[in-house]
Amino acid sequence: MENSARHLNEALQEELRSLEESEGQLERQMQDAAKRLDEVRRRRGLVEALLGMDKETAAPVRGTVERPGRNGAKSVPDIAYAILLSRGKKPMHYEELAESVRKAGGLLGGQTPAQTLIARITRDPRFVRPEKRGWYAASDFYPRAKSVGARGPKPSASVRRTRKRGGVAA
Repeated sequence: MENSARHLNEALQEELRSLEESEGQLERQMQDAAKRLDEVRRRRGLVEALLGMDKETAAPVRGTVERPGRNGAKSVPDIAYAILLSRGKKPMHYEELAESVRKAGGLLGGQTPAQTLIARITRDPRFVRPEKRGWYAASDFYPRAKSVGARGPKPSASVRRTRKRGGVAA
């Protein structure tokens, strides 16, 4: 009887190790699948944004971009870029662009959301000001235009002080 109890205990211990190993494998597979699912959702959101698709009706909606779910949420510059791409070579005034970004789910805070948008896209090379101030477009359509945030190197502190005083550097 003691021998059979020992065999039963050994068999149960072996089954426990086997189940723990299977559990670990399944957890790793679930983590890999979750990562792949997040990537698929992110890519789907980008494609839908570029196509301007309404997720509920799957019908194209000009000038709107649906924001993907929490895991694939896009930044305000990404939404603005998708909107400008959908317009082609037609620039958009920054206030209209800010309103479109807001409608597409972009969070623009501050007292002046349009100015918040400008602050967010200023140094992004995907945006250009092809015509005049206040009008923006995707750089894809204006390869020779300078990026909105294209600036020369920042002057040193001593040069800035000298300029501020209106004097000549010593």
